[in-house]
Amino acid sequence: MGYSSVQAWAKAKIANLATNLGALAIFVSQGSPLYGLGLAMAMCHMLGGHLGAAAAITRGSRFVRLVFLVVVAVLVVRLAVDVLRGI
Repeated sequence: MGYSSVQAWAKAKIANLATNLGALAIFVSQGSPLYGLGLAMAMCHMLGGHLGAAAAITRGSRFVRLVFLVVVAVLVVRLAVDVLRGI
């Protein structure tokens, strides 16, 4: 679509916010959200977003892409281990 990595990640964050708000609306309508946990997660998400944006600005999209690939690789390995252990 012609976006750089940073632009694509920024647009993905907007879509993620929209889906999170939709999920929150469903949970609130059912009276089941855990507000304390949600607030803690939101604060950590905001901190991570701030740190990620700062890293993208100072170190560039190549660094962000490398971190992203490392995180994905770790998650793939963890998933494989969980599958092999039968979890």
